[in-house]
Amino acid sequence: MRATTRNSTRQIEPDSLPQPLTDTHDAAPSRELSLLAPSFMHRHVGAVVAAEINRFADEDPVRILDIGCGDGRLLLHLYNLLKQTHPDLRVELYGLDITDPGVQNVGFIRNTRTNLQRAAPEVDWGARLKMVAVSDPWPFPPGCIHIAVSNQVCEHVRDHRAFFGETFRSLVDGGISVHVFPLKHYLLEEHLLIPLVHRINNHDLLRHWIRAASLLGIGKYRQHRRLYGHDVATFAARHADYIMLYTNYLSARQLASVVKACSMRLSFRYTIDLYLSKALSLLGFTQPRAYRRSAGGLCDWLACWFLRYLSSVTVFLEKSDAYNGPGPNANARHMSLRRHLVPSGVQE
Repeated sequence: MRATTRNSTRQIEPDSLPQPLTDTHDAAPSRELSLLAPSFMHRHVGAVVAAEINRFADEDPVRILDIGCGDGRLLLHLYNLLKQTHPDLRVELYGLDITDPGVQNVGFIRNTRTNLQRAAPEVDWGARLKMVAVSDPWPFPPGCIHIAVSNQVCEHVRDHRAFFGETFRSLVDGGISVHVFPLKHYLLEEHLLIPLVHRINNHDLLRHWIRAASLLGIGKYRQHRRLYGHDVATFAARHADYIMLYTNYLSARQLASVVKACSMRLSFRYTIDLYLSKALSLLGFTQPRAYRRSAGGLCDWLACWFLRYLSSVTVFLEKSDAYNGPGPNANARHMSLRRHLVPSGVQE
């Protein structure tokens, strides 16, 4: 799901949502998933899930939700990985994405279902992939998901409180969610590869900065011109709108505030593993299938404080409350949260 729209759960790009380099009508036909190797980020998310899934070893099944499933590559990677690392654990994988126009290519979910069915025919993917409008509640009953994940999605979410509120509602007590995305602190915006564009709130200034950087050879303009033939003024205008309307970066403080409002624990554990794995892969070493389970702590916080300026971080959330615990108090917190998140007249 890479998506955001004005009211949204989030906005879409190729490996994160609609990619600014890709016009929806120019999209190439999808290749079969079996021919597409998982990306580095897919392997990282998988290694976190494989490290944490044992906390649900007594559950049958363990339900995992990929929020913004897109072409299904992360779902397929998790399916294949967990068959190898946890063959005795019964796992059900679900995908969620957005129906709103402009978020994904027309018919993408049909291609995703077809490709997943070919790659893993023993699963009824038609029943496992869900679509919603960005303003709708997610189509899962409360407390049914054990692990929720997203890859390069949260920087496209228009309403983060609604997004994390629905995550909280869908998770079981003790459930976790893992989100890999860049915070507002990072310097080189990765959709356009132009520094600081995501920090500019004035549209005119943003458009002029994209145009000036493109003329200096910075960013993706030359590649875009080869693909689509747009001149620099058109490129700057289109992508100023993309950055302003379809991305929504959070600072660490803003993230902490919205997660706290949704009654979840926040940490940045596994951010160190993300960068160590990247360094090892660049040196030719194999990326681990599963990390050693992390308890988090000072090192993770310090690593995130520095690494958030480079690229993505790993946001680790837990639906746990050692003070009040599960039960009636958790239900009361859920109902209080829903009063803020669900429009009147919507039935849960």
